[in-house]
Amino acid sequence: MNGSLPLSLKRKVYNSCILPVLTYGAETWRLTKRVQLKLRTTQRAMERKMIGVTLRDRKRAEWVREQTGVKDIIVEIKKKKWTWAGHVARRQDNRWSLRVTDWIPREG
Repeated sequence: MNGSLPLSLKRKVYNSCILPVLTYGAETWRLTKRVQLKLRTTQRAMERKMIGVTLRDRKRAEWVREQTGVKDIIVEIKKKKWTWAGHVARRQDNRWSLRVTDWIPREG
């Protein structure tokens, strides 16, 4: 992002545009350690770019997060997963999502 833009505007753009794109469909993802690492790495790179810090500056991730104030991508994905699970659990119709979660394999 442009260095002349205020950090508050960069934060709003990130939280309202970039984060939803990165987490689209995350409700159904299998959130492995590898996926979490890739997402966190991507988010940290974007946060460093927002405040103009490079890896050579050797700033800790916690410090960068304090400076940017953006939402943690893993926390947001876990919220989405719980929200989706609640929707599926409350369904009364015969949609595929409910059938898949209640599926019992045949024996034999």
